[in-house]
Amino acid sequence: MRETIWCKKLFDTSIQAGKLALSMQKDIINEGKDIIREDKEDDMHYAMRQAKTKADVMVQDMLLKAMMDDRDILTLDVEEESDLVACFPCQDERYTLVIDPIDGTLQYLNQSDTYSICSAILHQQDILTAVVYFPKRDTLYCYEPQYGTRFFMNASQCDFQDGKVIDVQHALVKRIYKNDRVKEKIWKVMEAAGYEIIDDRTCCCPDALLACMRKEAIAYLSDTRNIRDILVGAILLKCKDGAVLDLQGNTVKWPAKGRLPFGIFTRFPDEMRKILRNIEKK
Repeated sequence: MRETIWCKKLFDTSIQAGKLALSMQKDIINEGKDIIREDKEDDMHYAMRQAKTKADVMVQDMLLKAMMDDRDILTLDVEEESDLVACFPCQDERYTLVIDPIDGTLQYLNQSDTYSICSAILHQQDILTAVVYFPKRDTLYCYEPQYGTRFFMNASQCDFQDGKVIDVQHALVKRIYKNDRVKEKIWKVMEAAGYEIIDDRTCCCPDALLACMRKEAIAYLSDTRNIRDILVGAILLKCKDGAVLDLQGNTVKWPAKGRLPFGIFTRFPDEMRKILRNIEKK
């Protein structure tokens, strides 16, 4: 299947790019982006958007080179401008290659292990394949139709066929993660109903989504997030019982590119719908 071939290319390249990023991390510097500060934007969020390193461009170019054979059908949704971007002329958005070369650049600069290399290929609003690799942890998560959602421990020592299916049995945990744009009136009602609410700035967005994937939390509330930043959520969506809901409990369509306006990521969709109905009654 073409999706499997694409996924293997992104898998192999992410591992190689991760080695490069890891080798550069100790001495990396922040080159910064020339961006305008948003109205009422706090210092942390601005610093995260402003952060940029040489590794961002180098990793992105490695992934673009790996997909060059399909440049005539792949539209790009990528983080960085580079000469290779111009080699992908397609604009019809039937197939979109999404890349966040260093998701968590500020954490990367701070020598953390929470940064990741993220890529995906979408067919309009369907996720065909997605790969998220954490180089410093050497763990990788991916999805494609033939093998489903899989997890790789010690990924740099694994072959593409070696992954374990992501499927866990876990009791319901009354814990919900959120990003800072989620309206207070939404999460306060959930908190009042006995749910522990955790802001993703205390742990990072990918780890919050991974907690939901492992069923260590009931949900992650995401408001106005670029899909490049929540590609772990794309893999969660493809897990057994994985879903993205709106505040009425309806299934949210994954955007072809750009931002997801609002979504509740969960592997407990029925339980989450009960919570939402109770909130609506109040």
